[in-house]
Amino acid sequence: MTIELYLDKDMPVLKASSLDFEKVAARHYRYTSDQLPNEDLWLLIDENWWQNILSTLRSPYLPMMLPAVLPFLLVFLVLVVCIIRFFYKKKKRHFR
Repeated sequence: MTIELYLDKDMPVLKASSLDFEKVAARHYRYTSDQLPNEDLWLLIDENWWQNILSTLRSPYLPMMLPAVLPFLLVFLVLVVCIIRFFYKKKKRHFR
């Protein structure tokens, strides 16, 4: 038995499966066996990382989530800037 799996551009990643598919080419997977599997076939396919980022930016929930996440992002950014300034000043004092 051979199962050929061809994924389209919208969902090009095979994340998990009940069978051990081997990647043959881009978006092409194959499973070969001499016997039928003991369990039902299930597949988990997904977008690639770039499509995932674009989907997040196009999400209708982004305007609702942004105010909740923005304070944490700002605090993180301030901490990073403070750490960079601290090490920059320390390095500058060290070379005088």
